Order: sequence, then structure tokens, then C-alpha cells
Amino acid sequence: MRITDKKKATAIIQQMVADKREIQAYIREHGTLNGFKHDRIKLVRPF
Repeated sequence: MRITDKKKATAIIQQMVADKREIQAYIREHGTLNGFKHDRIKLVRPF
């Protein structure tokens, strides 16, 4: 794996964690995902 690949992989994982936190925060606040605007976060595709 090249350095750029490692950086890209790290960035993807960090974005996935950030997305998960955003969704969890919304659920904590509203109790459900109903009404969650998917454009609020940029979902990252896994490898």
C-alpha cells in the first residue's frame, strides 16, 4: 500500500466515523431517523 493509499484510507475511515457520530447525535436528539436529511452528511462508501 502506497502512502497516498494509506492517507486516502485514513481519510475515508475518519469520514465514516464522523458520519456515524452525526447519525447517532440525530437519533439521540430526535429518537428516530425519521426526518433525517441525508444531505446533512456525505456518506462515504466503504473500500
